[in-house]
Amino acid sequence: MNFFQRVPALLFKPLHTWPLLAQDQKSPSSAYLQHLGLLVLVPALASWVGLSLVGLHEWGLNLRIPMRTSVPGVLFGAGLLWAALWVLALIVNALAPLFKSTPNSLNALKLVACASTAGLIGGACLALPSPWMLPLSVAAMFYSFYLFYTGLPWLMKCSKRRAAAYSMVVALCSVVLVGATLVASVAAMQALGVEGGEDLAIQTPAGEVQVNRTEMENMASKISEAGERMDAAQKSGDAAAAVQATTQMISALEGASNLIGYPIDAKQLNGLLPFAIGAFRPVSFQARGGIVMGMPGSTAKADYVADKQKMQVVFTDLGGLGGTAAAASWALTPLERETN
Repeated sequence: MNFFQRVPALLFKPLHTWPLLAQDQKSPSSAYLQHLGLLVLVPALASWVGLSLVGLHEWGLNLRIPMRTSVPGVLFGAGLLWAALWVLALIVNALAPLFKSTPNSLNALKLVACASTAGLIGGACLALPSPWMLPLSVAAMFYSFYLFYTGLPWLMKCSKRRAAAYSMVVALCSVVLVGATLVASVAAMQALGVEGGEDLAIQTPAGEVQVNRTEMENMASKISEAGERMDAAQKSGDAAAAVQATTQMISALEGASNLIGYPIDAKQLNGLLPFAIGAFRPVSFQARGGIVMGMPGSTAKADYVADKQKMQVVFTDLGGLGGTAAAASWALTPLERETN
């Protein structure tokens, strides 16, 4: 039974397929390592599509990770996931005596590789980064646990009475291994992003905003120097030095405005305010935009009431001032504030 025959057979006829796989002792372990290698490419490619092509959508913004960062990151994660599942097969084989089962390294690898089919194919949901796709991914993961449970008696000669406990222990081990793989992949992607000096691209209703890391570092240095001079001028009581330092600070902030660009239009920002929050209903909306000291900004706020309770939601896009915050956090995000 080749790869393209095994996958649909396991997904749609697992109880019929496991006895056939148990009888197949001719396929070498490399065939099942290849089975895993092909399947781990599914979540890897899907996550690359989701992060770099589709992007993360939040509050009208579309954040995409540059390909120079995402491609090495997802490939590194795919390699780690493949290795983690191979280690899981070793654990399954080592646990066999504890559950009165028959150790067999080839069958343990076969069991892990085939049982992982559903979960790895479910990784295709990563192509659409949305909370709505999470239930499908979780369902695929649980179906993989079910496949493992039904395959244990055939491949590891485990009694049905002990199969549930055996499956639970292996499930816990798999969660730890896959979780560690995920953390390592994210850390690798972050390291690649910082060391590579990638620019950050954010798609907003007003167009794409480019954030250059090198210019952000220079801007942060200028603002820091201006702040130190203002502090020294205030301590010395030198009015002329204080005025000069203030001018330098304004100049640095204006540079942030040129670096980041203009904020979202106030009317568009107002459209992001929710029409209802649970039992709270809006009683007023207000949007305002303008330029102060050369730095653009826009604000939208709404008042909500529910019985005798009141709540106000305020969205603020600081535009040029956002560059100051971005210099500290290396990312541009609209400021959101909620008050009760």
